[in-house]
Amino acid sequence: PPLPPYLKPRCGGQRYGPQQSPNPGLGRRDTAPHAHFVGGDPLVQPTGSDQSHASASLFRSRLYCLTPAPNAEETAVQLMVGIIGMLGAKPFFLDAPEHDGLVAAVETLPSILGVALLQTVAGQPSWREMRKLAGSLFDQTSSGASGDPDSLKEALLAQRGTLIHWLDHYLAQLHELRALLTDNDDSNELLVQKLDQAIVERHNWLVDYRQGHFDDPEIAPVLIERPNLMRQLIGFGGGAKKQGGKGAEEQGRRK
Repeated sequence: PPLPPYLKPRCGGQRYGPQQSPNPGLGRRDTAPHAHFVGGDPLVQPTGSDQSHASASLFRSRLYCLTPAPNAEETAVQLMVGIIGMLGAKPFFLDAPEHDGLVAAVETLPSILGVALLQTVAGQPSWREMRKLAGSLFDQTSSGASGDPDSLKEALLAQRGTLIHWLDHYLAQLHELRALLTDNDDSNELLVQKLDQAIVERHNWLVDYRQGHFDDPEIAPVLIERPNLMRQLIGFGGGAKKQGGKGAEEQGRRK
């Protein structure tokens, strides 16, 4: 059902997940002009999806991407920043379309690669014996081919244009690797350089992720004092006025 009838004036909401751009009609039929939406994508990697893997430190020192709607009030944005700070995470900001374009490369593209890998090997007569030898690396690489196929289809179609762009780049890399493998150069220097570059880039990314920081000034948030954060959870700005009125009333009684 549409959300507007249930949204109070000046309330805040957050849309979680890897896709932050609104669907057609979102913001007109499914939202309300008096509400303030700040999209959120917590960048964490839990070891599992069930309750046994829950952890109070899951967000600690992790990045948390925020994609505020164009009409979101600054107060709503700062409220979300404060909540993220309470979780121990580090907020940074992106436009929703920019977020989705980048996520397509690092989340949705690997899903397509996993599907292609399974289609490549599982369709071979030798798959019955081949699957006995598959280990953790095959498991990790093919993990994109999992879950609900309809949900995966919707994710692929929602990012169709961006995915085609990244697939073209990926195919170019595959063709280049294939050319290097067929090269008769005994030293294979170019192949070694390409492999070394990829290994170094992955190592650097893992170090940054595990340490919980990336050397990028654009994701360094400005620290803002929020002494009345919990009061703001009830309503944007309303708590301070009520507190002032109550204080004046108490002073009048004392006099």
